[in-house]
Amino acid sequence: MPFKFFVAGCQRSGTTMLRLVLDSHPNIRCFDESISYDYLSGRTGIPASADDKPDLVEAIGFKIPRFSEQLTWKEQIDPDYGSFSSFFKREKTLFVVRDVYDVVSSMMSLNAGTSQTWVERYAAQILRKTLPFNPYKKEFARKLSLLEQSLLPIHLVGAFYWEVKNQGLLALKTGGFDVLPLSYEAFVNDPRPHLESIVKFLGVSWSDELLNHHSLEHNELDENGMAIGNTDPRRAIDSSSVGRGRFVLSKEQHNDIRPFVENTLFALIDAGLCHDI
Repeated sequence: MPFKFFVAGCQRSGTTMLRLVLDSHPNIRCFDESISYDYLSGRTGIPASADDKPDLVEAIGFKIPRFSEQLTWKEQIDPDYGSFSSFFKREKTLFVVRDVYDVVSSMMSLNAGTSQTWVERYAAQILRKTLPFNPYKKEFARKLSLLEQSLLPIHLVGAFYWEVKNQGLLALKTGGFDVLPLSYEAFVNDPRPHLESIVKFLGVSWSDELLNHHSLEHNELDENGMAIGNTDPRRAIDSSSVGRGRFVLSKEQHNDIRPFVENTLFALIDAGLCHDI
């Protein structure tokens, strides 16, 4: 019987790339959000058509950025999926952390299918829905109030969203859960040792296919052959996006972000998952 694991992290942190890479392993099936959320919220089962290697699978992964901060909660909360009993039963979790400036700039650059960017379309509404249930709701409510008084500046909304999601990793570590933190920057600069750590953590054998995901076929792609978030499954792992936020964000935006999320930023720096700027 295959075991479950989760791929968590703030949106725009490389969770889709990791999902594609892991799904390339012959003994791992890793689902993206379109299947994961419906299944984990109890709306559907896993479609038989999505499981194309049933005789080989040892581990089934679910990519869950929307619920990254909620794994230790009794219930999961979401504007689209409502409230439902927690699906998390202390399964192994891979948690990707990416530089806050790069995450925010990516949120601000990604079109959300309307005239809005990703951060404008999703971040504030998700925060408003979930923060009343967050263990840090008093502090986070104060921050959200400050943002609303300032008419929701999108760079700070994105940074706050990053902070809330990554508090999920700190909660898992503090609670002694079986979590493997992954630095996006370290991963893309030298993927093999990190992938070796991942398969060891999951308890599956190494496969060279993990380094060849861009040459393989993938499920859960749109009509243009792209994965969620406009991620290109044909793109090999590379570090070309590292540090892009320094050029996309203005100096003023950059200087605003650090003090707004510094407690979480410093905690992740202490854990070796971020670096100070």
